[in-house]
Amino acid sequence: MNKKLLIAIVVLVAIGALGWYLQRQEIKPPSTPVTEVPQPLPAPQPIIRDEPTAESAADAEQAEPVQLPLLAESDAEVRAEAAELAPRLAAWLTPEEQVRKWTVLVDLAADGVVMEKNRPLGFPMSAYKVTGEEGNYRPDAANYGRTDELVATLTAIPPARAAAIYKVWQPLFEEAYGELGKPGSFDQRLKLAIDRIVAVKPLNGTPTLVRPKVFYRYADPKLEKSSEVEKLMWRLGPDNSAKLQAWLTEVRAAL
Repeated sequence: MNKKLLIAIVVLVAIGALGWYLQRQEIKPPSTPVTEVPQPLPAPQPIIRDEPTAESAADAEQAEPVQLPLLAESDAEVRAEAAELAPRLAAWLTPEEQVRKWTVLVDLAADGVVMEKNRPLGFPMSAYKVTGEEGNYRPDAANYGRTDELVATLTAIPPARAAAIYKVWQPLFEEAYGELGKPGSFDQRLKLAIDRIVAVKPLNGTPTLVRPKVFYRYADPKLEKSSEVEKLMWRLGPDNSAKLQAWLTEVRAAL
């Protein structure tokens, strides 16, 4: 029963949890010039996995009623079940206010904003690298492998099952969203955030970067004005972006 809560939490990771540590990176000295130009992302394709049938997903929704924990007392349960179900995920979770933090993360992502403070998850990752020289910096292709493990963990969750479990646990997230005092529902914000991520178009080739102060920025003003969610997806790289978009497309269809 408790494992269903964890799966509902994990569904929310995919719509923004990657952003904070991609948005602000430590700078490493340029290495060698770019030798490969990433190709545009292919259209999202269904992810092949052993997945419950529609009947089994329906059975999950009709299972015995779940005793939802109190919002303020749900952290220990989430962490304990994470350790049993997915040790790698458990190691990334921050200790407090998990449901509330994911709720804020989703709400921000629906507006194209990446959460930077009070993060619900900490994923260890090497610093952002560039190649080339000043005035012609380019993202190093090695950056795209930094989130392989996180994306693989997320997309291994069967979308139909994740959506079914989310529906069971939705009241807990609606309660947390209600505390924000904003109009509408958490469910609306979740779907809007997913739609925004799936709609991100790939970059055509490798963009040029500039470093006016500390952090790298896109030299093209149009790219630099893009939303934080768009920049996040571009920094994931073609493969991980395509996997995440394909997975979210399936989750969205099942909601």
